[in-house]
Amino acid sequence: MFPLEVWIVASILVLFFSISLLSYFSGTIILAAGITFIVIGLILGVPIGVYYHLLLFQRIKLLGRELKGWWISPHRYHESLPEKERRILSRWFWIGAVFFNITMIGCELVFIGLFIKS
Repeated sequence: MFPLEVWIVASILVLFFSISLLSYFSGTIILAAGITFIVIGLILGVPIGVYYHLLLFQRIKLLGRELKGWWISPHRYHESLPEKERRILSRWFWIGAVFFNITMIGCELVFIGLFIKS
């Protein structure tokens, strides 16, 4: 993959680009976009997260492992699964993570939109 320095520089460039792009829109538009991101992230992310956690619970229970804190830090249980099931669970894990991040971006946009409006 890329070295850490490349990720840091890319993140800084994306941040600068995002800030400059936000200056072109009014607070109302940014607020509406943020609310839209939150709604999409929650409507799609929550069912995916529930499905992932139930799937993980079922797979780990079949293996007979102890399930202490499995809903808080579920990724640590992936390594005990067979490769095929790990790939299936990892796919749902990352899809859920994407929608969680969409929700968090929406929260940030709502904050920025409210800050600009005031």
